[in-house]
Amino acid sequence: MIGRNNKNQLKHRILEEINSDLSTICKISNTKEETFTINHIVHK
Repeated sequence: MIGRNNKNQLKHRILEEINSDLSTICKISNTKEETFTINHIVHK
């Protein structure tokens, strides 16, 4: 039981790190999309 519990804790920690990375990536890509859209409209 102890081994399984440790695995779950590790998995949870990894998922939290992945989630924070994903939210950072999302913010970056959102910023890029906004910039792209602005450039696209301006160049039209």
